[in-house]
Amino acid sequence: MMKYDGEIFSIEFDGDTGCGRDIRRVRKNNCHDIRIIADMSSLEIYLGGGRYVMSTRFYPEGSTAELMPDGIDIELYPLRGMEMNINGK
Repeated sequence: MMKYDGEIFSIEFDGDTGCGRDIRRVRKNNCHDIRIIADMSSLEIYLGGGRYVMSTRFYPEGSTAELMPDGIDIELYPLRGMEMNINGK
């Protein structure tokens, strides 16, 4: 769950999702610009154009996560996987 109380932005993990990590937080006067990059086990949150960065591992059940924004406009950009070659193979 992501929360902003007007002073502190936090992300909290329920149950085993955080695998021992329960909360991450940063003190911030406003929260106008948030960028989130997530894959199957990592989460990066950029606040204020990247001035503040929160990065953590998480392990959700299943292959989807749900955002529930309240009063926030969201644009979703799906990421494509990158194919890797080792020594030209």
